[in-house]
Amino acid sequence: MHVGIAQFLFAAFLVLTKHPKQLADVVLGLWLALMTIFMGLTLLKNMYPDTIWGTLQLFPFSFSIGPFLFLYVRMLTVEKPVFRTNYWLHLLPFAVCSVLAVLLRHPVDEYTLNGNAFTGIVSLYSMAALVSFVGYSWQVIDIVARHQQNILNHFSYSSERVTLQWLKMVVIGFIATLVLTLLASMINVLMHDSVVNPGVFLFLGFCVFAYGLSYYGLWQTAIFEEKPATDHRFVDHISHEIEEELKAEEKAKQLPVINGLEPPPTSETVATNAPANISNVVTKQQSVVPPKSNRYSNSSLRPEDAKKYAQWLLDYMETEKPYLQRDLTIQMLAQSLNIPKHHLTQTINEQLHKNFYTLVNEYRVNEVKQRIIDPQYAHFTLLAIAHDAGFNSKSTFNNIFKKTIGLTPSAYRNKHFKENKS
Repeated sequence: MHVGIAQFLFAAFLVLTKHPKQLADVVLGLWLALMTIFMGLTLLKNMYPDTIWGTLQLFPFSFSIGPFLFLYVRMLTVEKPVFRTNYWLHLLPFAVCSVLAVLLRHPVDEYTLNGNAFTGIVSLYSMAALVSFVGYSWQVIDIVARHQQNILNHFSYSSERVTLQWLKMVVIGFIATLVLTLLASMINVLMHDSVVNPGVFLFLGFCVFAYGLSYYGLWQTAIFEEKPATDHRFVDHISHEIEEELKAEEKAKQLPVINGLEPPPTSETVATNAPANISNVVTKQQSVVPPKSNRYSNSSLRPEDAKKYAQWLLDYMETEKPYLQRDLTIQMLAQSLNIPKHHLTQTINEQLHKNFYTLVNEYRVNEVKQRIIDPQYAHFTLLAIAHDAGFNSKSTFNNIFKKTIGLTPSAYRNKHFKENKS
């Protein structure tokens, strides 16, 4: 328990002193501070059971977990987070139960741990707390799932900082801890004795939960920033395989010229000698403009402007090749084209019938295809070509390539060479 208290306290300090700090960090810092108080009071209650500390009832803190988790995720997944006044209502059950715990002094904690969790008012408190956390957890998982769909219109890459997959795993892990705690309490009820101490699972879960939140939450930067942050933990690095390829290329640069032969081309010459045009990248939509979807029913974007923006976008993608930038976002592309971000998103969705993520990665796939069949890249591996085309992960590259082309990158290259030999 001492370790848990130290972890919560240190995490709260780091998050609240974090710079730059976002609204989500404030929510997380206050939440960690509250959990520090909870763990501290629990320690005092166990150490001094015959004093006033032993009469403290700590069950109200269970009503704070769900609301704080919900508010934290809410602040992370909206583009312009604002703490609204009605958000305080989420903490009303915690405040009410805290007052009742002081006034009534009903031994809910002791009854729960001693195997009487499902009798009388204790049963009501236990079920209410369980419903609260499960309900909020379900909401959080749903928000994260919808967020992961929404970011496809904002980012051309995938990372834990953007997808919040880490948060989903932390929540699921804590739910598993609560289930174990509940099962332990049920066993005590059925056996009419304290056979298993549910507090062991609960406090162990709190410690792991605190560690996960503090570790990832500390390095979690704002997702929807005007300028993407260079986050060495959450913006995907080049995969290990690609790093090895780049090291090999660096060694190739240093090879001396032997018998008049120059070293094989490197990634720098690949970028310099890239084809001027990529044909058949995306079919330009010049047909009748489709009607607006319900999502954009109130949009101010005129059909003629949307068609013009689509043409600008396609021309820019083919001539300037912004997709070669691994951390390309819709915000960066909108600034380059001088088009409002929401109008550019709508244009891609309605005129090109796809999302931003798919659009950019289709260009990257076609760039890879062109370089695979180009003799000047014969010395390069598929991973090196993929990196130069804008991909930063072997798994992402393979998945997107196969989904787009229907073949794995290696199968596509083998097929091309086989056809040329024949």
